[in-house]
Amino acid sequence: MDVLYYEHQYPSFMGRASIFLAGPTLRSDERTPWRLDALNILKNINYTGIVCIPEFSGGNFIREKAARNLTSKTILNWETFGLYNSSVILFWMPFCEDLPGLTTRAEFGYWMGKEPSKLAVGMPGLLLGPPARGTGFIRYHCISQCVPLWSTLEETVAYAIGKASRDAPCVTSET
Repeated sequence: MDVLYYEHQYPSFMGRASIFLAGPTLRSDERTPWRLDALNILKNINYTGIVCIPEFSGGNFIREKAARNLTSKTILNWETFGLYNSSVILFWMPFCEDLPGLTTRAEFGYWMGKEPSKLAVGMPGLLLGPPARGTGFIRYHCISQCVPLWSTLEETVAYAIGKASRDAPCVTSET
């Protein structure tokens, strides 16, 4: 598995399965826990494709961005290239106080309108109770566009891998 962070240049994506891990990012010194969990899941099943992670490998966005002399435009260009060129965009949306997902919600809306067939979408606890505040729009459009909506990170990652390999069915965990 090749893991790409902001500090890496993109290789050719031609003919390789690739997953972009989209979703809320911590704004602290730490790496985003759900992305570390997703990487562990991918490693444990011996995923051999490319994983694009919109973070610095060492965490601390503000310090790393300054130390590397990167502009916001450079970061956005990196993300845009990854989103457009990845086989699958995995949106994991554990919306909470530390991870409100403001940019994530905008990116999700863009990609739902542009290319919903490219998405793998998950929200924790989806089937265990009322949806998190502000997720009704996301749930509604996933169901109406036949975009699977998973309730665990493991399910979402497994679906993304299958989709990146071009063999994932169109089913939802809500049907």
